[in-house]
Amino acid sequence: MFTGDITRNTIFGAICIYMLIGLWFGFAYMIVEYFDPESISGLDSELWQENLHTIAYYSMVTLTTLGYGDITPTSPLTRFLAYMEAAIGVFYTTVLVASLIGLRLAGYTSTKQE
Repeated sequence: MFTGDITRNTIFGAICIYMLIGLWFGFAYMIVEYFDPESISGLDSELWQENLHTIAYYSMVTLTTLGYGDITPTSPLTRFLAYMEAAIGVFYTTVLVASLIGLRLAGYTSTKQE
């Protein structure tokens, strides 16, 4: 996933990608909710402008696999999006941490051998 040295920009870039994944899924939920207003339970309003922060919250809770349960998907499509988002969140963090640790260890062993 990464090559070269681990810099502050590398870490911030990885965090930004993670946040963007959550926002992309949030927009996907909003599109589904627009066409099927009963696809997500726990939303108070019918207006997408008022649901934007709530759906972004739900998306980030799902991406991190925290799952409070206050907002739940009710349609097959939103359930599919929810479990895909959770799986992507788990795999992204796993690959990210493994890559960063691998690079750190590779840099540590190369400096130790010199």
